[in-house]
Amino acid sequence: MRYKALAARPYPNPLRGRVFRLLVQLGVDVEVPPELEGAATNDEVVAYLRGRRPDLLVIPFHAQRDRQDERTSGLDLLARVRAEIPELRDVPVFMPVSVYGRVAFEAAWRAAPLKAVEPLFEEDLADAAALPRLLETLRRQHRPR
Repeated sequence: MRYKALAARPYPNPLRGRVFRLLVQLGVDVEVPPELEGAATNDEVVAYLRGRRPDLLVIPFHAQRDRQDERTSGLDLLARVRAEIPELRDVPVFMPVSVYGRVAFEAAWRAAPLKAVEPLFEEDLADAAALPRLLETLRRQHRPR
């Protein structure tokens, strides 16, 4: 079974490659539209996602400044997507989290957990046990095309 994923603001470092290789092993085709690369604003990402129906979203947690110099994170972006695009509320989200961002992610997550989010902690990506868990998340949350 193949799944289609859209990635927004993926890490521009080796973590991106590790995450994408893991997704390929799961049968996920990842699209990274140029509009969603780098410092795309939350407004730009939300506008791009309207009317689209991927099987999976890949939204890294990393906190950053967008091209308008606004601070944001993957959780901020996802909250906007869930609030403004009802058809994407139940789409599963794999959220890569670097070793440097884990403490900030866990604090933010405790304050405002979001439904259908599977964190992908960098230090766990090499663990073969993660594959069945992630595949089950995909199967449970969404039917592939």
